[in-house]
Amino acid sequence: MGKKADDGDAAEDCEGFMNELRVQVTLPPGMAEVCRRSISIDSSHAGLRKTEVMFSCLGNKLELRVLAGDYSSLRAALNTYLRLITMCVTIIPLNE
Repeated sequence: MGKKADDGDAAEDCEGFMNELRVQVTLPPGMAEVCRRSISIDSSHAGLRKTEVMFSCLGNKLELRVLAGDYSSLRAALNTYLRLITMCVTIIPLNE
């Protein structure tokens, strides 16, 4: 699988986000792309924009890039998306 970015280019222009965190999660084969597509829907929500979250995958690795104006928002976004990834990895095998 090639590297796919969801809306990473849009975040390159974001101003006001001073803190950045990148996390790479290794998932079972075939799950990274499914999780990216499922979770990226939530990141496009136009609610309060304290953070910007981008996803990309390469093979069985899912990378999250979180940009935030403060550490509390960075931590909250990371916790949220790690829980969503855990949920995907738990639910997908149940549906097969």
